[in-house]
Formats: sequence, C-alpha cells, structure tokens
Amino acid sequence: MIFEGVTEERIDDDFRDGNYPRGHQKHHTPLLNLKEFNIVVQMSIADDLHLFHLGALKKLLKDYKGGYKGFSAWSAAEQEEINKILARIELPAEIHREISTYDCENTLQFMKRLARPGPRILNQIVCRLAELRETQVAVRKEEKQYPIFKCRGEEVILFVKEGLMLRKGNRNGWFLTKDREIIRYSAALEESGKVYIIGHLLKKKKVSFSTPCSSDIIFNYEGEIADISKEL
Repeated sequence: MIFEGVTEERIDDDFRDGNYPRGHQKHHTPLLNLKEFNIVVQMSIADDLHLFHLGALKKLLKDYKGGYKGFSAWSAAEQEEINKILARIELPAEIHREISTYDCENTLQFMKRLARPGPRILNQIVCRLAELRETQVAVRKEEKQYPIFKCRGEEVILFVKEGLMLRKGNRNGWFLTKDREIIRYSAALEESGKVYIIGHLLKKKKVSFSTPCSSDIIFNYEGEIADISKEL
C-alpha cells in the first residue's frame, strides 16, 4: 500500500460534526453516544488476530502462567501438561494448521507467492492478479446442495455444509447436539427427505476446566472412551 503525501491529523470534534464524509463516515455510529470517548484516538482498528488472539488472549495466557490478581501461577508440571494436551489435539479436516483463519492474512500470503525475488515486486503482483482475472472461467460452477453423502467402501461420509464433514474416526467423528450431548459419528442416511445421523452417545462427560471460568461456556468437554455407548 502506498500513501502519497500527508494530511492534517483528524480530531474527535470534526468527526462528531461530520467533517470527514469521504470514505470514513458513511453512516452514523452509536459509538458517538459514549461519554468521554475520543473516537479518533481511542477507537481500536486492529484486526481480530492482533486484537484478540495475539492481544487479549496472549495477555491472559501470560497472566495465568505467571499468576495475576488472585490466580495461582501455573506450575511447570501444569504447563507441560497443557502443552501435551494441545499437541495431542486432532484438528478436524476443515482446520489447517498451515493456513490462517484470517481472510486478509490468507490473501496476503497468496499474493506474496505470486512474486519472484527481485525488483518491482508490486508490479509483479499486479500483473499476476490481472492474468488470473483474465483466465478465470466465466461459467459459474453449479452450487452444491448440502448435505452430501459419499460412500467409500462401507463407510458413509456426510458433508453437512461447506467446511463441515462427519466421518468415522477421532478427527472428524465427534459432534455436539443442541442438548449438549456428545455423539461419536457412525453413519448417516436419508429417508423421505430427512437426514438421520447415527452414532454412539458419550454417556458421561465433564468440563475440561473450571478456572478461571467453566469450559461449559465454550462447549468444551472431556470424557472416557469406556463411557461411549455400545448401542447406536
């Protein structure tokens, strides 16, 4: 991104008076009703990644690790146990460790791969993007109608919606019902226009953690393999 020249610093009073209509004040914002709030200086413009996950969450984890305001610091053994739990997690197929969940960051990574080392990097990217637009097929792909059933041998794989798949195994085989029951997927079928998902109920579950708050609020539970129902 290139900026040519500079302009005067924006101030709260002018923003409230509507003096910045071009590109900045398309609609009225209720934030102007906040008392003692400078909308120019105090308004955060960070993206989710840096504001929450590398901001607030990172700070919380540091506080839990070192102890903060009444919370006991995690011991070395607790930290090691947390690391082991995270390392053992089998992420579902729709989550890729090497790909960011942030659209802007993914796009920037894609654009970076379009350029070769050397001069005029920006020109290279602009040319590659123009070429991609010209080579795109004009015919719109037929939209998929979910759910989709796929059979591989005796296994029935259910694509519930875009980015959500259910199949046998620990990685993609668990789901939570509206009644907060944990089910291990076994199969799926369609009858009279209705989809039925068949699985084994986890008869006993407990919250994964209770401090500094209960993991129930984020639907995070744990259980024992021995407590999985034998019946479908």
